[in-house]
Amino acid sequence: MNSWVKLSTDVLSSNFGKLGLPYKLTYIVTKECHSRCVNCKIWRIKPQNELTLDEVTQFARNSPFLSWIDFTGGEPTDRPDFVQVVKAFLDHCPNLIFVHFPCNGLKPDRIEQVAKEIIALKPKRFVVTVSIDGPSKVNDGIRGIKGDFTSAVETYRRLSQLKELDVFVGMTLYPNNVHTLDQMVSEIQAIIPEFSYKKVHVNVPHVSGHYYGNTEHTDERPSATIPDVIKSLMKKRGIPLKPFEWVERLYHNQVAKYIETGKTPIDCSSIMSSTYLAEEGTLYPCSIWDAPLGNIRQSGYSLVPLVQSARSKLMREKIKKKDCPNCWTPCDAYPSIAASIIKTTMGVG
Repeated sequence: MNSWVKLSTDVLSSNFGKLGLPYKLTYIVTKECHSRCVNCKIWRIKPQNELTLDEVTQFARNSPFLSWIDFTGGEPTDRPDFVQVVKAFLDHCPNLIFVHFPCNGLKPDRIEQVAKEIIALKPKRFVVTVSIDGPSKVNDGIRGIKGDFTSAVETYRRLSQLKELDVFVGMTLYPNNVHTLDQMVSEIQAIIPEFSYKKVHVNVPHVSGHYYGNTEHTDERPSATIPDVIKSLMKKRGIPLKPFEWVERLYHNQVAKYIETGKTPIDCSSIMSSTYLAEEGTLYPCSIWDAPLGNIRQSGYSLVPLVQSARSKLMREKIKKKDCPNCWTPCDAYPSIAASIIKTTMGVG
């Protein structure tokens, strides 16, 4: 089956709740990270017991149904064999269309070399997001590293010259940077004149014990001014011209509802369309809900028995009832938006 046909079929099936296996995986390849972000505490976690390359290869061999993988961290490029990890999935997942990883941009040489090596593997679509959380002074304060902004912009500049990948800036909107988006864009444009608002992806902050390790932020709510900032951003970006731009627009359109209610604004398709694999093999519904589904080291390095287990079915019922932490992260929101296309188009629900 053609890879695009397979993905389209999976998306259609997800609209009717009949998708047997998830097509999207978020995989934390390492929690090694040299950033010192004040809103994320992954960097305080000492990497240990991570899946080896042989284990990753076994898992990839058992996951030919995957069409989309977000390789993340920590800083994924800090894993010495990261390119080989990506290659394992490209070798064993014939329908893998989307390969994406975010980076902190602290090591331009290393990140550029990794990107070039992955390009040589010829993924169908390759995307990298460079994290920048505001103009120079604000960004360096949030990310905890002096000179972070300069390094990240240089990383973006180098990656933007590689025609075989799409590169974006990823910005999380916190109370102390929410009004600095325009200034950030201006500062980047001073270095890279062709940079535009279309190259900025924004999202809202979240709390996760098993991923970010930032549960001390549990009582903090996203800024109520975020919807206005996003509305301005959408206007500056103009009419979406590509499928993912439309999905992102739909994501942005629901941010206000999420901030107002604290509830996932549409039906979440976690476990059905997407799932999250931790660095030591534990499978979770998503990056936010600390509800382990099991470990692939005890399931023959396959997620199939885990997502089809009685526990996963129970978790899916809880998700349907919004009896979960509720979130609006792009990692899980985008597949959920795709799983709601028919309902949204027909005005149902």
